[in-house]
Amino acid sequence: MFKYVRYKQLREENPEISNCGKHWSQNETEQLRKELCEHLSTEEIAKNHKRTIGGIIARVKLINTITPETENQGKYWSHAETKQLREELIEHKSTNEIAKIHKRTIGGIMVRIKLINMLSL
Repeated sequence: MFKYVRYKQLREENPEISNCGKHWSQNETEQLRKELCEHLSTEEIAKNHKRTIGGIIARVKLINTITPETENQGKYWSHAETKQLREELIEHKSTNEIAKIHKRTIGGIMVRIKLINMLSL
């Protein structure tokens, strides 16, 4: 909650970073990739996206860690994907196997499993 309030306050005080702390859309991520290929400076990219330089750097690091095997990393989970994950858990599939199926990191799978378990209580 504190993080949300902090980002909201930052956005209100600084319109030039009005997207600070907000989720990155797929279109915005693609725009970032294009800007990186065009060799724009981090400052220019931050200004274009209305985000902080730190936010741009963090997103670039994330993009660089995504491989075809983990291309869904950082994306929202659909209801259908969550349902499939539940079924795979019932079938006793390994975390590694589930991560490959969903094209996500093992850490991402474990976080989702914890969330499912919390919601089941």
